[in-house]
Amino acid sequence: MLFRSTQWNNAAADDIDKVLSDIVEKGVYNPPMPQQALAYGQDLFQKVYLKLKNQKLEPERLEMLMTWIEEADLLKQRVAAQIPPPQLGQPQANVQVPGQAGSLQPGQAQMPGQPQQTQQTQQ
Repeated sequence: MLFRSTQWNNAAADDIDKVLSDIVEKGVYNPPMPQQALAYGQDLFQKVYLKLKNQKLEPERLEMLMTWIEEADLLKQRVAAQIPPPQLGQPQANVQVPGQAGSLQPGQAQMPGQPQQTQQTQQ
């Protein structure tokens, strides 16, 4: 039972190791995914890059290592920029698109239950 527990605990590192060995040993590139241990992977990939560039690893494979690091960084930025979903049971804010706040276009029907809108003229 201990083996199984350890197996699951090491899954993130094992996954990164597999992606890394595919690049270094086979020249096969697998892009980073949000579910992966991206920070760990970036650190490890950088260390491997520095070590293997001096051992004359093929330039294409070195480039794959750098590409993985850069793509992982972009992926982390995208994930960090996402707004968290609202908590269940809490009211949601009514967000309006700029330029469309409360105005109906000519000929556009009003949705049932929507408050009556008044037309304002610009002077």
